[in-house]
Amino acid sequence: MPRNANQSKGSNFSMSFDSAGGESVQATKDLSSLSACSISCWVKFDFTETSYQYACMVGNAAGAGQMLTIAKQKTTGGDANKFYVWDGGTAHTTTKVAADNTWYHAVVTQTGTTIKVYIDTVEVSGGGFTGSALNLDNGATKPTITLGAYFVTGFNHELEGQLDQVAIFDYALSASDITDLYGNSTDGVGNPMDLTTAPIAYYKLGDL
Repeated sequence: MPRNANQSKGSNFSMSFDSAGGESVQATKDLSSLSACSISCWVKFDFTETSYQYACMVGNAAGAGQMLTIAKQKTTGGDANKFYVWDGGTAHTTTKVAADNTWYHAVVTQTGTTIKVYIDTVEVSGGGFTGSALNLDNGATKPTITLGAYFVTGFNHELEGQLDQVAIFDYALSASDITDLYGNSTDGVGNPMDLTTAPIAYYKLGDL
């Protein structure tokens, strides 16, 4: 699993991003009717990039409810380095401060208007933020999934660091699901495909 003790080992596979763009793909499933969604990933931030850093997002239009994201605040200010969710209209900032060059398992879930964030299986959104209902179609039925950046009309707030095991679900992951995805030191990272309901998109990243 992506553990800090293993971060320099060849077996600790991941994809590196250098704040010079991201990767954007089209979803293969119609998400326009979704009322719930989850994103799960392993991410490590490098603080040499001082601006906002986005690990993953679903959606591609700037409007309330038109995207779901996992990101980190910039390195200065009162909310410096805290994990947050941008839903297209509002920034929902958690209580969890990211450390430099440290692996985290990050999950964001949304059901209706309730958004929750889990870091290393611990819920860090105060019981849930109130956002806008999902509207991921953005005038189309296959919104963009972006890895390592924020994307509307172009790449911004790119990730400087590493990303691994990104999975998108068309339902809100339970606490039990999140624990399974986090895995353990004996068996390694949990496989999203082993959950009762598989993800609609899965990017293993960096496998050799």
